[in-house]
Amino acid sequence: MVGVKSTALLFGDATKSWLTGFTLGMSLLLATAGANANCGLFYHAGALYASLHLAQQVASVQLDNPADCLAKFKSNRNLGLAFWLAIVLDNFFGLPVPGFGGGFEESLFAED
Repeated sequence: MVGVKSTALLFGDATKSWLTGFTLGMSLLLATAGANANCGLFYHAGALYASLHLAQQVASVQLDNPADCLAKFKSNRNLGLAFWLAIVLDNFFGLPVPGFGGGFEESLFAED
């Protein structure tokens, strides 16, 4: 046996607090990565969508309902696809973030 254990069992009654912390951490890291990489509006819109989606999931998850937990887990595949699409769109059509730069002048279509 592989020995995979449930983090829900490990976190116990503090599971929602842990999930909230992970969501905040991921959101901050996505924003920091986007700013440091000079990403455009598509990236940041995707990062905001991902953060809000996860926050909504944490707020509404019924930890004692396995079907609800599984549905939320499976929806994250679509979240990953949506964020990937935002990154692709940002690379092709990068629109600058007002006041922060990035965007088209740094996109795949930018002239050297």
